[in-house]
Amino acid sequence: MAGMGFLDKLRSKKNEPTVVATVTINQSDLRAAGTSVEAKLVDYEALQKAEDQASKVRGKHYTEWGDDLDRLRKDGPEDEYLALVLDCVDGAERAAKVNGREPAPAYTERAAVVYRRRKDYAAEVAVLQRWEDVCPPERRGPGATQPKLLVRKAKALELLASTGS
Repeated sequence: MAGMGFLDKLRSKKNEPTVVATVTINQSDLRAAGTSVEAKLVDYEALQKAEDQASKVRGKHYTEWGDDLDRLRKDGPEDEYLALVLDCVDGAERAAKVNGREPAPAYTERAAVVYRRRKDYAAEVAVLQRWEDVCPPERRGPGATQPKLLVRKAKALELLASTGS
């Protein structure tokens, strides 16, 4: 493949370009920045690799733990379930720092549910506040979970105040 350019390597056997991703890049901006499309794609690959690494929880991407979490929630020791959920919260937050998006809120919600069931309202508020701190409103994507977390936090604060803790 010596002498082949990056885009040449992406062509199919019929010599048609293979669509990898749709990217809009202003060529004059690239020239002004002293870079190229190939360099931008390499940067993307490096970013993807960093995000994959940051997302690892116990050797797997945090999103791959869903079935195990469901099984632990149903049959396993609750402490083990909560520890894995909190590890997934960590993985989601690490990935969010790399990719600039919001951390997946479902893991925070899972932890909050456990704390509410235990009547540990201070811990529930803390895990929900942690999510808010790393995910201010301007970083939140669409979805039903984000507003639920805010409602849950308000209720947890009420419960915490009513118990005098």
